[in-house]
Amino acid sequence: MPNFRTFIYSHNVFQGFTRKIDLDYVESIDDIIKKLHTELITFLQQEKLKTLIRQVDIKRLHIHDFTFGDILISEPEKVFYVCDHQ
Repeated sequence: MPNFRTFIYSHNVFQGFTRKIDLDYVESIDDIIKKLHTELITFLQQEKLKTLIRQVDIKRLHIHDFTFGDILISEPEKVFYVCDHQ
């Protein structure tokens, strides 16, 4: 049975980009960020938004105030924000 949580970009350019990620297929917060990043790049490529692709910087992305364990035991309707600011 899928174990989805919702992750939303909190980013000056990609604010609001949202995807549900199945936690059964990730092992860390870094995996979640990589998965969301891949989903964003795929979307931008499908839409042929080449200029925006160059603005995606995975190095700065993080999730505030939650550990991977916190995310795993959270309620399914919980939403987490992936941001690129301090």
